Formats: sequence, C-alpha cells, structure tokens
Amino acid sequence: MIDTSLANHRANPCPATPMLSVDDLVKHFRIRGRLGRQDLVRSVDGVSLDVMPGEVFGIVGESGCGKSTLARAILKLTPVDDGRVLFEGTDLATLSGARLKSFRRNVQIVFQDPYAALDPRMTIEQSLMAPLSQHRIGTPAERNAAIVAMLHEVGLDETFLPRKPSECSGGQLQRVVIARALLLKPRLLICDEPTSALDASIRAQILNLLMDLKSRFGLTMIMISHDLRVVRYICDRVAVMYLGKVVELASRDVVFSNPAHPYTKALIAASMLDSEEVGGLPEVPEGETPSPIRPPSGCRFHPRCSRREALCGQLPPRLDTVGGAHWAACHFPQSGRKPEV
Repeated sequence: MIDTSLANHRANPCPATPMLSVDDLVKHFRIRGRLGRQDLVRSVDGVSLDVMPGEVFGIVGESGCGKSTLARAILKLTPVDDGRVLFEGTDLATLSGARLKSFRRNVQIVFQDPYAALDPRMTIEQSLMAPLSQHRIGTPAERNAAIVAMLHEVGLDETFLPRKPSECSGGQLQRVVIARALLLKPRLLICDEPTSALDASIRAQILNLLMDLKSRFGLTMIMISHDLRVVRYICDRVAVMYLGKVVELASRDVVFSNPAHPYTKALIAASMLDSEEVGGLPEVPEGETPSPIRPPSGCRFHPRCSRREALCGQLPPRLDTVGGAHWAACHFPQSGRKPEV
C-alpha cells in the first residue's frame, strides 16, 4: 500500500489498485561545471503518480523536463536517489536475480530511435530471437513460430527475418522494435517518443498500430511525448512535466478543455490546437526555460508566468486537487482556488 504521508502531493484519483506507483521519485545527475565545480542536474525532482491497469497514461513536456529519465527509473535502468517505484505493489529496490528478470518480462519499452534500438550487425531474426533466448522461453521451433506470428501482428512478415536494420525503413524498424517488446508478453509497455523519429506519413500508422495492439494484448501503456497531438489522440490521463516536476495531472479531456496550470496552456498553444477548446487564448510564456542545474525558487515556472505574484517565487506549490480528479501544482490555478500557505 502507498504511504498516506504522500497524500498531499500524490495524484491518485482512481479507487482501483495501481499497476505502477511512483512515490516522490528523485534522480539527479552530477556533472562537472565551470572551474571543476560539481553541479547537479535535477532531472526528476519529486515525482509522484499512479498508472492504473488497462489505461494509456501520458507524460508530456518539453525536451529536458525529465520524461525519459523518469521512464528509465521506472524500468530500473537508472538508479534513483530517493523515492520508490512499485510495480503491482512490489518495491523495485527489493528486486534482484530471478525476481528482477520476471519484472523485465512484464515491463518493456519502445525507444524513440529504432535505428539505435537495434544492433546493426544482427539480422531482424537475431534481434527478435534474443529476448526469447535470454528468458529461455519455448523451444527453438516455438521461438521461430512466435517470431513469425508477432511480425504478422505488427504488419510485417517472415521476409524481414534475414534483413539487417539498414535494409529497412524507419517505420518498419519501429514495428520490429514493438514486436520485440511484445514477444515477452509484458503487462506494461512504455513508449518513449515512439513516433518522433519517423516521417509524418508514418506516425499515424504506428500510433494506430499501438492502439490496436493495446486492445488485442490487454496492455497498460505509458506514452511519453513532447507532442500534445499524440497525447490527445492516444491517452486516457495525462501528466504534464516541467523542470523535473509534475505540474498538472488529469484526464485527457480535462487537460485539453480546462487546463489549470499556465504551463499546460502554453504547451497547448505551442501545439497550435484550437484556442476555443482550451477556454480562450492560451498565454505565451516569457523568456527561456531555466536550467535544471539551477531551477528557480518557489514555483519553477514563475519567472515565465504572466500571472505570477510574490508568493510564486517564495513557496513551491504542491501538486494538489483543483476539483475532483484534476491536479495542479499552482498557487493560482485556472479554477481560481486560493492558495494554502
């Protein structure tokens, strides 16, 4: 169970048991700064959220906001500095050996760049066979049959097996990467910008494929993107990140029809969506995004916010409800609720 001490800043409006829980997660990277000084990049800085079984959960924000680092922490590919990640109630920090291997089967990822995700020296058949062999699934004949069947599931066929990645298009390779992830029959699939490296004409095909596979395989999905059009199309709930923190979380429809945080409104403006759908003309943020090495005090968005007041630069806002299952980290959210000091 989740600690009740996290209730004040945890966004869990759903009564069901989460498949995945992220509790106050922190991941900082040490880098060498000027004059040999050690600096901290605050990539993920206190993120809490739940992902419910069967949903498509979106994580959106500008490049550098911590989305991919959060994904790697969820996958236990990056060690965390503080906080917890729980999968079906089990703290990932306690996993090792066979239990960690079982977790890796149940949680798979589709990376952004399919060319980088596949070994250029291996054939498609070798790349698809590798996870089955590593997890000792089936006999060689059963593995071959599973690979061919999965290629058909993603819209390819056995003629791709002897090819090298250089002999395939980007869209074909992303289908191969999706097939490789699904061969292990995961329950949770994390998609980290799965269409951003593809031509516009292929993106819709891959998104449609992912939604079809979600339905057929009963997947829970996390969709990470900087493109709100992708999130709007595919997600059930959306978390908006800014400089390592979640600043808003709600259902897709609420985020797009009634955003509470000024940064969310700015993202929607940047995506060139119809301003009438977000309750009027969105505000354009001032200046540039601050460095995650030296984030602003108080609300991290306040230097760019046209609605800022003195409190915003002094006190970090909590991620708190602004009505029902709608959460925002803003002292003066769109709802007009007064801040709690």
